[in-house]
Amino acid sequence: MFSPKERLKAIELFLKYDCSYAVTVRELGYPSVNALRRWYKEYLDSGTVKLGRRRRSKYSEEQQQYAGDYYLEHGQCYSRTIRILGYSSRHLLRQWCEERTPKARKPPILERISHCICLWTIKLTAKIYF
Repeated sequence: MFSPKERLKAIELFLKYDCSYAVTVRELGYPSVNALRRWYKEYLDSGTVKLGRRRRSKYSEEQQQYAGDYYLEHGQCYSRTIRILGYSSRHLLRQWCEERTPKARKPPILERISHCICLWTIKLTAKIYF
């Protein structure tokens, strides 16, 4: 996705090169000819360059909230939550949960293992020396 600044740069270069799509794309290395056409048409229609289009979510805010709450209340297991609620994407569920409660996610397995090893080492050292 390109920022409005990059889009405007492409349009200005396009106008400088006498409206040549191919030369502009070759010079910048971005965007495709079709994208540049869309940006230029949008620029002519509105006079400004907007941020890209955002896809509307397949799931409503309420569904996302319910899925996040279910995940947190029922053991924080993505697989189980997806299976029970019928959602298709683990990635989406993880994203929803992190947006709503960023610190609620379980630490990665290596972090948990290293924590256990440290505790085990402390206990073993305490038994030997005390």
